[in-house]
Amino acid sequence: MNAENTLKANRKCANILRDYLQEKQQDDEFEKFDCVRLNETLCHFYVDLRKGDGERYKASSLESIRHGINRYLKAPPHSKTFDIVKDSPFNDSNANFKAVLAESKRFGLGDVEHFPVINEVDRETLYTSMYLSSTTPTGLANKVQFDIRLYFCRRGIENMHSMTKCTFTIKTDIKTGLKYVTKAKDELTKNHRESDKELVSGVMPESPGSVYCPVASYENYIRRLHPSNDRLWQKPLDSFSTEADVWYCNMPLGEKKLSTFMSELSKKCKLSIVYTNHSIRATGATVLSQNMYGSAQIMAVTGHKSVQSLTTYQRVDTNEKIKMGKTISDNLVQRAVIASNHTCNRSKSDDSGSFMEQIQDIDIGDILGDFDDNGPKPIQYRQTTTCMQSTKPQSQIFYGNVTVIHNLTINK
Repeated sequence: MNAENTLKANRKCANILRDYLQEKQQDDEFEKFDCVRLNETLCHFYVDLRKGDGERYKASSLESIRHGINRYLKAPPHSKTFDIVKDSPFNDSNANFKAVLAESKRFGLGDVEHFPVINEVDRETLYTSMYLSSTTPTGLANKVQFDIRLYFCRRGIENMHSMTKCTFTIKTDIKTGLKYVTKAKDELTKNHRESDKELVSGVMPESPGSVYCPVASYENYIRRLHPSNDRLWQKPLDSFSTEADVWYCNMPLGEKKLSTFMSELSKKCKLSIVYTNHSIRATGATVLSQNMYGSAQIMAVTGHKSVQSLTTYQRVDTNEKIKMGKTISDNLVQRAVIASNHTCNRSKSDDSGSFMEQIQDIDIGDILGDFDDNGPKPIQYRQTTTCMQSTKPQSQIFYGNVTVIHNLTINK
């Protein structure tokens, strides 16, 4: 049960403080300390806290140890009414803790390593590998377990070992006629205790015609389980026949095997990194978020009780960041083109004014007087300009008398 794991973690944190006091040859029964003495003890403890090998703890680990000690003291049989994290008698120790936390971050130990989301390439590798093939007992069991964890956003190993053949059931949607797998009974989880009526759960819908249909895989798996064993996760047979009714032993899969499910699968399938079971949950929640489902909808699947806790799973992956970067680039290029056009237009205007100023005092008759003796004829001129560079000169300059003809078109 998750509650037992929490109590175990609390005792572990308390033992870190106890071991520290024993090493300092001080009274290790800190449960009996009053607020003043405990505050003084914690002041030194936070500053001196190191791992067994002398290395510093990460900031997240420091937070976990402090909260673990706090929960340990407030839980039975100690049932302390004070809070070492929030109450004013512990201001001095908490000030020291913040200083230690800041120091850890300066040493590069402040990054929070959330469970990585399984990327698209790795997901494709998984589903197309022999280790998730529905034609073998091991592959079928792996696929069904991965599907269950993904569609229902399962939290790590929580309640996995105690699942039975009756934990899930298959129903049919009245509107579409499609089958789907859903939970058949409530269960105690981290966010849902004895006093809660669980109203949240995902469903695993049918994908007709797909070789990866999760409902078809689940039905096949249930049909192949050992009839004398009620557990949902059973050990695959070492040898089997595809035509045999039973592919699994009369023996449940061990808790350790379930806890290392995704990490072992990552290694066997040679994925880009080694993922954990919780990565599957993070993947399901992230995929839903990326497909524009709202927080309330996602929480109805994941079981989170607050939007703040859900934000851990609503992540921006590398592909999305690349798209955002491209948006910035496109915007800059677009503005550069607009600026260039504006400069070009100004250049046209300036050139036009300059040309008119150059020719207003020129006697065209003097320049073209030798062309024809039949009398003057009207002269028309047209100026053409362009902002594009050209190999053909736009004006001719005759050095000596410095007479300039600027794109002059003469119609006789």
